[in-house]
Amino acid sequence: MANVEFKKTITKHFIEVVKYLKMSGRVKSKTEIGEIIGQPLQVISKLLSGERIITLEQMQMLIKNTNVNSYWFLTGEGSMIDDNDHKLNEPSVDYQKTEGSTINTIGVLLPLISTLEEKIKILEQNNAMVLEQLEAIVARTNTK
Repeated sequence: MANVEFKKTITKHFIEVVKYLKMSGRVKSKTEIGEIIGQPLQVISKLLSGERIITLEQMQMLIKNTNVNSYWFLTGEGSMIDDNDHKLNEPSVDYQKTEGSTINTIGVLLPLISTLEEKIKILEQNNAMVLEQLEAIVARTNTK
């Protein structure tokens, strides 16, 4: 049985997916999300507010009926969406391929932004570690 922290993390991933799907225009409402995973609006509202934790069956239906990357859903690593039509390559984003409204553009960029935020956190952690090591070296040098 999965621990509570894991379940909360998966529920946060669900919330991120719903935000992406709504912002990208792939779904229009929470009711449509409910239809996708076979749940009433009340359940979706409780999942989105954090009052409920997503079940394995709900997660399975979401992955089955959308192009959500199951590995990302479980681990938070990689691309949120398995979608060749809207996939962005980090080194060279082709803005000409993004058609439609500003909301669609934001929706397409959202998984990339999430990935960048994660990488920034890792860089900040590494930076803090390097600073600690430099301070230790300076301290040792000053005591000799």
